[in-house]
Amino acid sequence: MKTLFKTRTRHIAGLVPLTVEWHCKRNHLITSNGLGAMSYQGHLQFFEAGESIFIPKNTSVYVAIYPQRQQPIALTVHKFSGKNIEVTAEHAQLMRAHWEVKKAQLPSQSLVLQALKANLVERLEQDESQTQMTAKRKIGQLLHKDLTYRWTINEVCGHLSMSKSTLYRTLKEEDITFSDLLTNERLEAARRLVAKTGYPFKQISDQCGFCSLSYFGKKFRRQFGITPSAYRQNVRKAARVAI
Repeated sequence: MKTLFKTRTRHIAGLVPLTVEWHCKRNHLITSNGLGAMSYQGHLQFFEAGESIFIPKNTSVYVAIYPQRQQPIALTVHKFSGKNIEVTAEHAQLMRAHWEVKKAQLPSQSLVLQALKANLVERLEQDESQTQMTAKRKIGQLLHKDLTYRWTINEVCGHLSMSKSTLYRTLKEEDITFSDLLTNERLEAARRLVAKTGYPFKQISDQCGFCSLSYFGKKFRRQFGITPSAYRQNVRKAARVAI
């Protein structure tokens, strides 16, 4: 499982029991070299050394850890290597199953561990794909709320509680720049207005955030291979034929 994770370990106490309150904006998956208990929102979980502990985001979590074998208490935070996703309770359950199998020393341990790892990898790939789609959709929905506004990357990240690195990575994987994504959202909104309304093209251009009618016409033709006027005429012809 090590290849799936990158870890950061901190020795945070001496040879005495430790009680901490944990409150973060992201979910965390941690392990400790001590025995302990964790409580939040009426939930109580006991854990052993090396067992996965899932800490949910935006929740005050109280963790008590007791040192073992005269070793200083250490907490290790686990993150998925090269994966643009946040750890979930389901991921933690798969990790806990992996830990329990290793601890049990089963005769077919290696086969079971391989199966658990394959299951986790498959789930991570599904979650990563879904996260990327959701991130792009959220960006598009935000931009669409006010197409005339001159959005900046910092403002988008602030509204979506998304880091710049996540936004840039999402756009890079889609092979599109932030500027092009904004222009595409404006063009798609303009295309719908051209097809479904009789608004003057200047009104549509202004309403969708284009700086001028000529610039709007140029971008529309480049995107759809046809002028706004010709596109509207084709839509109306198709409607008459359908009738």
